[in-house]
Amino acid sequence: MLTWITENIAYFGPWLVLAVTFTETALILGLIVPAEPTIIVAMALALQGDLSLWQIITAGVVGAVVGDTTGFWIGRIGGHRLLRGSGPLARSARKHEARASAMLEEHPGLALTVTRMVPFVRTLMPLAAGSARIGYRRFLFFDAMGVMGWAVGAFGAAYITNVGWEWASRSFGAGMALVLVGALLLLVWRVERRVALRAVPSPRSQAGSDPEP
Repeated sequence: MLTWITENIAYFGPWLVLAVTFTETALILGLIVPAEPTIIVAMALALQGDLSLWQIITAGVVGAVVGDTTGFWIGRIGGHRLLRGSGPLARSARKHEARASAMLEEHPGLALTVTRMVPFVRTLMPLAAGSARIGYRRFLFFDAMGVMGWAVGAFGAAYITNVGWEWASRSFGAGMALVLVGALLLLVWRVERRVALRAVPSPRSQAGSDPEP
């Protein structure tokens, strides 16, 4: 799937970015292919002048918000039925959905915002929020803040990755550039994930405290 996206993004442009960010949470496909690889390729084409930078950013933000909203209403209508399958996607979804639900129970607003920046967990968060009967207006408010933070991090990391690739390939060759950029992406992902998860205390560590009103 990622290979198909890479080969076709130059043709479909922002529409493919919108589709990937939408399906990541609306159809929980983010458990297979998170949006970030598509954004990195789209950013490379934008820096080369083949795509509009503002169009891919707008497409990413709109796709994320609409996808989260769709996931929320699927959860409200009965999304847990989607998690009862026996395949690997359903098993992975159940694992991350349990964590998302636990975060929502203790700190709903904060969880909706900060976990938008955590791959895989953010895929199930809208579904869990809808199932938890959180009001849609409240969900949309905190989710929109999370999407803004995610967009800054995702597109910023994509820009740094592409600029770093060009510099490293000129300085050290393509092979070493691949290693350096891969290490940079891993570092950015781990830091982003750690910061976001620490922002929402574990339910076990908060036992006895009052939930967020």
